[in-house]
Amino acid sequence: ADENVPDARVRIDASRAAAAARDLGDDRVTRRFGDGAIEVSVPCANAPAFRSWLLGYLEHAEVLEPASVRADVIAFLEAALA
Repeated sequence: ADENVPDARVRIDASRAAAAARDLGDDRVTRRFGDGAIEVSVPCANAPAFRSWLLGYLEHAEVLEPASVRADVIAFLEAALA
């Protein structure tokens, strides 16, 4: 893995938050929101593996940072829909 790639910050909505925290481990939860959503820190150096994990959450997850990872996911989804 590329050690220069920071973990991605991903917001998971309330409907999937408990499952995400259970799957990733509570140590990966970096923030809890009043609406029940959580923010998690997820390794993203392996882009295909990260996208596969992320897509499992469909519309229930949003990459917040880093911008390069967010852009990569958006480009991947746009290409898939094209």
